[in-house]
Amino acid sequence: MEHSKTAESPEAQGAPDIVGLRARSAVLVALGALSLFAADFWFGTDIGCHVAAVFFVAAGLAEFYGMCRANGAKPLKWFGIACAVCLVIVQIACIKRDVTLTRPLAAAALAVMLTILIAHMSTSRGSNYLTDVAATVLGLLYVWFLGVFFIVGIRHLSGGFAALMILLFCAKGGDSIAYGVGRKYGKTKMIPRISPKKSWEGGLAGVAGSVAIAVFLNWFFARWGYTFAEAWWAAVLGLAIGVSSIVGDLIESCFKRSAGVKDSSLLFRWYGGVLDVGDSFIVSSPIVYFLLVCHGS
Repeated sequence: MEHSKTAESPEAQGAPDIVGLRARSAVLVALGALSLFAADFWFGTDIGCHVAAVFFVAAGLAEFYGMCRANGAKPLKWFGIACAVCLVIVQIACIKRDVTLTRPLAAAALAVMLTILIAHMSTSRGSNYLTDVAATVLGLLYVWFLGVFFIVGIRHLSGGFAALMILLFCAKGGDSIAYGVGRKYGKTKMIPRISPKKSWEGGLAGVAGSVAIAVFLNWFFARWGYTFAEAWWAAVLGLAIGVSSIVGDLIESCFKRSAGVKDSSLLFRWYGGVLDVGDSFIVSSPIVYFLLVCHGS
């Protein structure tokens, strides 16, 4: 896997402003995602969310398995991607047909697990069988289950569109605020052995930014007649998203440090790959989902 150059490396000296390039890349990524979800809002569909889910799970797993290979494991890349896409389709089909998810997904997950165990017997070297199987399964759990399964679930809850927008904007908005504040004012390192540039100052600013974004979006949707929740409940969601986003970012940093890469891929050039974009809401999505269920959404 190709290693990205850091802003401090000699190769990057004299290059254009990295912060500006990252910001522009982030804007382009955000506009692409918003165009899909805007179609859902204006036309009352859920196609945009489903297209984004399939793209994220396929591209995200490709990047995750690439990092696993850089770390010495040999997961079943294409099989894992195909299984994840099928699991997304099963979930969407159950929701569309108003079928309880428990039995169909349990049967699909069992079939996937047994197939993975059998397939690896013919592809893995004897000493690496456990590592290869674990890498394949972990990719499915991390990218599909934590990331996509709960994202799709949130979209189909009552008030799910507003909740999904709050999740995405709070996660990425808080992450951007943390990056900017930490870069300029960060003095106290959070966990330097995992993420040397992440600071407590940036993290606290990111959490505060997530809370503010959640409250604002809740007010904004109410102005459009899309009532979602009380302001205090939106603030709770923002707080939960802000804190869990930091955890998700650190987990992704652990994966990349273990694989010896700076970015999960160079799909979005200066911003990184799909997992670099989604790391801040992969952990947040199940937390938001269960908070919404407890709230009665």
